[in-house]
Amino acid sequence: LPLPDAPLAPPPKFISRIHRDDICAALLASAQRPSPGSIYNLGDNEPAPSGQVLAFAREMLAEAGESLPVAGTDSGRLKGVRAGRTDNKRVSNARVKADLGLELLFPTYREGLRGVLTAEQEARQGA
Repeated sequence: LPLPDAPLAPPPKFISRIHRDDICAALLASAQRPSPGSIYNLGDNEPAPSGQVLAFAREMLAEAGESLPVAGTDSGRLKGVRAGRTDNKRVSNARVKADLGLELLFPTYREGLRGVLTAEQEARQGA
């Protein structure tokens, strides 16, 4: 079989994310139901490729009249994005949800990013 002329695209790299409020909820749930020796993975319900998350963030920010910071002006906030991720980190949160009854406040990156945007907007209004 002849090989295609175009190079094959690498498979997307999936990353599990989690909102800081969900991390705090998991820590509290773990303290309320201690299980010595138990280890839990923390991540949202939908690991996704960074490109997919960035596309959603751009669309969400555009709808809100905002924009992503320009590289070099954001004090490192998007450092990991600019550098490019080479890892593939998909974790399951099934055990922490089953053992501790954890319900994520921000079950996917969409709710998490909306929550971050809302918090940023509220902070600006209060300043």
